[in-house]
Amino acid sequence: MTAYKSDPGRTVQQSFCYDHTRNWSVSVSWGYSVELYPSLLRAKDLETAFQTFKTWRSWSDGPFTFNTRPVSGDPCKKPLVYFMERVADAGNGLTRSEYKRYDDVSAKMCEREDYKPVLEVQYVNVSAPLLLPHYWKEAPRRQCCEIINDADGVNNVVNVKIRGCNQFESVTPR
Repeated sequence: MTAYKSDPGRTVQQSFCYDHTRNWSVSVSWGYSVELYPSLLRAKDLETAFQTFKTWRSWSDGPFTFNTRPVSGDPCKKPLVYFMERVADAGNGLTRSEYKRYDDVSAKMCEREDYKPVLEVQYVNVSAPLLLPHYWKEAPRRQCCEIINDADGVNNVVNVKIRGCNQFESVTPR
C-alpha cells in the first residue's frame, strides 16, 4: 500500500535491464519485487511471468489465457528474489525504493562459480521518477532501466535507475 501511495502509476509496472560487465539481468516489478539473474536473458523471457500455479481441478499446467514460463528445478536457472522493504520520496519528483533478498533456506543454492557474486547481493535500491498518468497513452509503453555500478565497491547492494527509454534503445542484451 505504501508503494501505491508513493507512485500509483508505477506500482507493479515492470522494467528490466542488463549489467553487461557482470552478465546479469534484472527485472523490477516496482513496489513489489526485483528478480536478479546471474546471466543475460532475452527480453521475452524477462517479461513473461513464471507459472507458479496449476489448474484447480486437474492440477495441470493449462490451458491459460495468458503466457507463462515454467519454473526450473535447477537452482542455477532461478533468479534471486528481493521484496520491497520500504519506499521514500527522494525529492524533485523521484522515489527511492529498497528491496531485500528473500532467503529460502529450504532451497538448494547454485554452486557454480559465476553464480557466487550474485549471492553476495542482499539489497537492490531502485530510483525512479514519478510516473505521470498520461504516460500510458503515449508510445512506448515501457520504461527502461540501468544498473548503476558504484565506485564505492559495495558488493551487497545493486543500484537500479528506472527512466524513460532513449530513442532507438534496445531492451535486449547485446
